[in-house]
Amino acid sequence: MQKGLKSMGLDENNIVKILLRERVKLSAGIWAVVRETHATEEIFQDVIVKALSNREKINDERHLLAWARRTGRNTAIDHLRRHRDRYVVLEETTLDLLQESFRERTTDELENRMDALHLCLEKLPVKTREVLDMRYGKGMKGIQVADILNRTVDAIYQVLSRAQHTLRDCIEGQLKTLGTGPQTDPVSQGGE
Repeated sequence: MQKGLKSMGLDENNIVKILLRERVKLSAGIWAVVRETHATEEIFQDVIVKALSNREKINDERHLLAWARRTGRNTAIDHLRRHRDRYVVLEETTLDLLQESFRERTTDELENRMDALHLCLEKLPVKTREVLDMRYGKGMKGIQVADILNRTVDAIYQVLSRAQHTLRDCIEGQLKTLGTGPQTDPVSQGGE
């Protein structure tokens, strides 16, 4: 048996500690399905509550994490079905691939990426952050954002597109600074 794993059941404190320790990975898997921050947080909290109410069925840490990933994904899919008008649902095989990809990433990688995202979001102009929050944080459609801000839909999509490019470049730069981002070879990039 691996170190840190119990053979028979986990108590409430250990379940919560383990799930909170693995929060970034579990939330990333949920977010890959719902792609909405608030829904991801609610679903993660539901997973904790469900784990506590099913603790007698959970054998050890490995079982808990596998169960939490599956429960998070299923709860996220149920959320999408209940809010069908707000989401485009991905195929089951696509969700499997996304979840496997998130599982392969290390917690440090995801935490570094989240830290970089938060730093980069803070660098964006307030109006751009407002558009991003309305579109992605609150799940509004582009036309709704445009109506509220008294702008054209094209203008909103241009703001979103520029923000996405800016965030991508900023995050890659932040990760390179930390030594955890995609490394480029100057020779293959045409450099010296």
